[in-house]
Amino acid sequence: MDTSRLENFEQPEDSLNKKAEIAESRIRGMERGNFQKTEDVSSLQEQQIFEALSQNEKLTPEVWKELNQAERLVTVQDVENTIAGIQGRTPISIEIDPNLKKGAFGSYVSDTQSIQVSDWHLQSNDVQEVVNTVVHEGRHAYQDYAIRNPGFHPNQVEVDAWDENFQNYLPAEIYGQEIYQNQPIEADAWVYGNTVANGLYAK
Repeated sequence: MDTSRLENFEQPEDSLNKKAEIAESRIRGMERGNFQKTEDVSSLQEQQIFEALSQNEKLTPEVWKELNQAERLVTVQDVENTIAGIQGRTPISIEIDPNLKKGAFGSYVSDTQSIQVSDWHLQSNDVQEVVNTVVHEGRHAYQDYAIRNPGFHPNQVEVDAWDENFQNYLPAEIYGQEIYQNQPIEADAWVYGNTVANGLYAK
């Protein structure tokens, strides 16, 4: 699933080749363990997030399917507010973007400090997938906040990789799904979104 659309623009071929080299270098670095998280901090926050979100009955499949679009938008904003509060960052607004192409669930927009969610995705009764998208895009907001606020994230090597990656983003439509998904900011956001959503809806 394509859950992020940070930038989409034409670039010179030499720039694309350079970005591909950077991506391969970062992926090799991740395989060597250079970007390992500080597990105690991450695990504690994830547990707090699970506990807080599990108290929101609107996130249960039974209740979610009865909510209209406006109510769902308020609910996913509550998800972002809750997670941001636990992480210690400023929450950002969640908005509906009717122009997101089919298959693009959402995007984080740094310039406007917002998460854009497609209207068709918000209409889905698969609440776990919707939560995954919001958490994924909120993780991009976390990464951006960590870059802007030195010392916020405990792993500076990871923050430096995110910073370089934001400046040299690799869209899936140009580089393919594997390189896109394994670049530092996407690899981190995919793991984080899956961890929170799967943990929240574990049977």
